[in-house]
Amino acid sequence: MDIGTITVDSKPEIVYEAIIKTLVKVGFSIEKGKEQVGVIYAVAQAPTPLSDEEWEEVKKIEEPKTKKIASKYLGLSSIFAGLHTDGVQIHIISFIKPTYNGTQVSFEYVLYDYKAKAMGLDPNTYAPPLAAKMGTVKVLKEFNEQLRLIENERNKKKENVGSKFN
Repeated sequence: MDIGTITVDSKPEIVYEAIIKTLVKVGFSIEKGKEQVGVIYAVAQAPTPLSDEEWEEVKKIEEPKTKKIASKYLGLSSIFAGLHTDGVQIHIISFIKPTYNGTQVSFEYVLYDYKAKAMGLDPNTYAPPLAAKMGTVKVLKEFNEQLRLIENERNKKKENVGSKFN
């Protein structure tokens, strides 16, 4: 299983609702959603969904790797290469697909660095691996909670409707 893809034993419409609630809860704004297609597009200021402390942890591990890679292309200027969140938006695309054993959910992250674009640069548009992993774990934890809440709420409504006819 890819860290950003899971299959849950729930109907696609419930999963869709849970993903929207999850993304809003962890700090994203929903830009677009097409339930019939199974796609949700959301945006947030980096380092969302990570806290500033979590982002600092990512930087400690990932920034030296970034500088090493940059040194091949920038030489000594690579000492200025680093990870930052200022002017960076996180775009998350959630895909929901019915399968034979439930509903598959996957997340794709794309970064858009407005400051770099303004300077004529086109930096890598993917989140550092550790940030993507930590963010996905955080999102999936909240997703599981939202899914549980929605399913409990729907089950209570069914019980209430059933009790009216007994």
